[in-house]
Amino acid sequence: MPRKNKVPYYQKLFQENTHLPVYFRTPRSKLMIYPYLALWGLSLVGSLWGVMNLVRVFSLINKD
Repeated sequence: MPRKNKVPYYQKLFQENTHLPVYFRTPRSKLMIYPYLALWGLSLVGSLWGVMNLVRVFSLINKD
């Protein structure tokens, strides 16, 4: 059973003149972008926290 061709719908959606960025134009884009940004932010904060702990520990070790 062939599926409906959605290419014309998406062409029209992405080519119309809106002031939204391309990644916010689809109906489900917010469901994908916001969790991605949240995970990216958490991983960035976690990485920075880990680096800060490593710097702190190595600075305490090297003081002796």
